[in-house]
Amino acid sequence: MLQITIEPTVETKLEQFAQLVDQSVEEIINQALSRYLDYLSDRKLDTEISAYEKLHPQLKQKYLGHYVAIHQGQLIDTDTDCGNLFLRVEKKYGDVTILIRQVKETPDEIYNFHGVRMERAE
Repeated sequence: MLQITIEPTVETKLEQFAQLVDQSVEEIINQALSRYLDYLSDRKLDTEISAYEKLHPQLKQKYLGHYVAIHQGQLIDTDTDCGNLFLRVEKKYGDVTILIRQVKETPDEIYNFHGVRMERAE
């Protein structure tokens, strides 16, 4: 089990807020860490999307219509089947945020919104 050291001032605040919201310190820490990890995952995804957009001209030449996986700004795998690609990437990298996207004519995905229904523009 992971053990961490919390600064005394932070520990005091945690204990005070735990009493105020009627939760344990552990619950507050787990919720906060979970939210922060989600934030980091979103940032990584944004970085991978930017990398995909930069790589798009080369990807389009070689992989148009294929699915590509981008991790740490690099192409790590491709497949014509998104499901197969996902399974390979998940097996190799686990629960790491990796962009999987189909290579199309343009690098960005466009969506049309119709009321509460959403469909991908073709």
